[in-house]
Amino acid sequence: MWTGIPIGFRGNVNGILSSERKIETLRPAWFALDACDYMARGNDELGLDGKLHQYLISQNADPADYPYAFLLTVAKFCGYAFNPVSFWYLYSSGKELAAVIAEVNNTFGGRHLYFLTKENSLSPSTTSTETTFRNRFQKDFFVSPFSKRTGDYSLVTNDPLYPRMTGTGPIKLALTLSSSEGKPKLVARVYSEGTPVDPASLNWWQVQKFAVSKAWDTWATEPRTVCQAVLLMFKKGLHNFTVPEPLKVSISRKALSHEFVIEAVFRKWLKNMVRKSDRKVVFLYTAAGVPGSGRERERMASPSAKAVGDEEEIWDTDVIELDVLTPVFYARLVRYYTPLSAFEQEAAQGQTIKVSDIASLRSILQKSDGNEIVGNEWAWPLLAARMRRQPKSLVVAKEGRGYAEAAMPAPRMEDLETCDNALDAFVKPHFGDVGQRKYRRAVLKLLVSDHVALSNMDLLALECFLVRAGLVWMAGNAVRMLLHSLV
Repeated sequence: MWTGIPIGFRGNVNGILSSERKIETLRPAWFALDACDYMARGNDELGLDGKLHQYLISQNADPADYPYAFLLTVAKFCGYAFNPVSFWYLYSSGKELAAVIAEVNNTFGGRHLYFLTKENSLSPSTTSTETTFRNRFQKDFFVSPFSKRTGDYSLVTNDPLYPRMTGTGPIKLALTLSSSEGKPKLVARVYSEGTPVDPASLNWWQVQKFAVSKAWDTWATEPRTVCQAVLLMFKKGLHNFTVPEPLKVSISRKALSHEFVIEAVFRKWLKNMVRKSDRKVVFLYTAAGVPGSGRERERMASPSAKAVGDEEEIWDTDVIELDVLTPVFYARLVRYYTPLSAFEQEAAQGQTIKVSDIASLRSILQKSDGNEIVGNEWAWPLLAARMRRQPKSLVVAKEGRGYAEAAMPAPRMEDLETCDNALDAFVKPHFGDVGQRKYRRAVLKLLVSDHVALSNMDLLALECFLVRAGLVWMAGNAVRMLLHSLV
C-alpha cells in the first residue's frame, strides 16, 4: 500500500498514520513514517524536511527552489516495511512539479538516491510537460541479483497533485530498466485504483478495519519477492550476479556489530596518528554504515596544521580525504598485517575506500605504523599473527556478463614479518577492559571465519550454533546414561 504525505507535516492522524513520531514523541499509529528510514543515515533529529534540505545542498541545488515536497512511499506497518523505492516530488514556488528524487533500497541494506530534474535527463528528446515528468538516467546501484549495475532507467510519472498541489491523484508511474544496448529489460509500474483514503475522515471502527485489511499486503510483500526470486533462479535459470560493493555516491548498508566495534577503534587510532604527526596535515574522514555518522566528514588536524575553514585556501597543509565506502572495509582492515598495507591495497582496488593522496598518507603512517607490544602480553599478538590471512580481492563490474575480481597487489615482505597489527597494539593502552574484549572478540571471529567458515560470519554463527547444540545433546545423553546406570 502506498502512502503520500506532504514533507513538513509532523503529527498523528486519527491513530492510523503518524509522521516523525520519534521526534515529536507522538502516540503510536498503525502506519508510520520516520526520518531514520529515508535519505542519508544519521541526523534523524532533523526530520524528513531537514534531511531533504541537506540532500539538496549536497547535490549543489538550492533548497529555496523547491519549497514544497510530497513523499510517495510505503509506510511502516507495526514497525515493519518492505520499501524498494520511494519518490519525492519537489515543487517550485509556483507549486509546479520541478524535480523528482527516486530513493532506491536493495535487499542488501544499501540505498541510492537519484536527483532528477527536467534538465538533467540523458536523453534530450525526453521532455516533460505540465502534467507529466520524464527523465532518463544512468543506473548506478545494484538492486537485483539478476541484473548487473549497468544500463539506464526511464521514469515517466504524472503529477499526483496537479493542478498546483490541489489534486488528489491518480498516481501513474512507470520505471523502465534498459540494458547497455538500449533494450528494455524490466518495466515496473505504480498506479492507484479507486478513491484515495483520507485517514482524517475515518472513524475508529473504519481505522481498525482498514489496518487489518492492509496487514497481509504489507507483511507478504517480501516473502512473495523471495519466492519469485527462487523461481527465477531455479525454474527459469536466470544468472545470479555477485553483489559488488557500492559506489561512493550510494549509501552503504548499516555496519554489523563487529564492524561497528572495529570502526570505533580505527577512528580513535586515526585521530592518534594525526595528533602525533609533526607535519601540517588535515584528515577529512567519512565513515560508512555507522549510526549517526550519515555521510558527514570528520575533520582531524595535526597540532601544527593551520585552522583551515571551509572557504579558505590551503597552501602549506596536506589535506587527505579518506572516504570509507562500505563497512566491509573495517572487517577487511584487521585482516591485514598493518593498516598501511590495508590502505594501499584497498585504495588500489577502489571498492571499499577512496584516498585522495595515498603518497602523503603513506609518508605519515610509515613514521608511526610500528607494531609495538604493550606490557608482557604475548598470547593475543601471537594468536592473531598466526591466524591472519590477507583478504581476498573483491568483485568489480566488468563489460559483458557478470563481474570480475579486482587485482590484488601482493603483500609486502616487511608486513609479513610483523608480529602485531597496529590496531591490536593500540587497543591495549587506549581502551579499557570492556573495549579490549569487544575488539578482540570481533577480530577473533573474523579470523576464525577465514579458516573454518569461508570468511562468512553468518556461516560461522550457524557452525557455532550447531556445535552448541551438539554439546547440549552430548551432555544430555551423558546425564541420561548416568541416571540409567544409577538406577
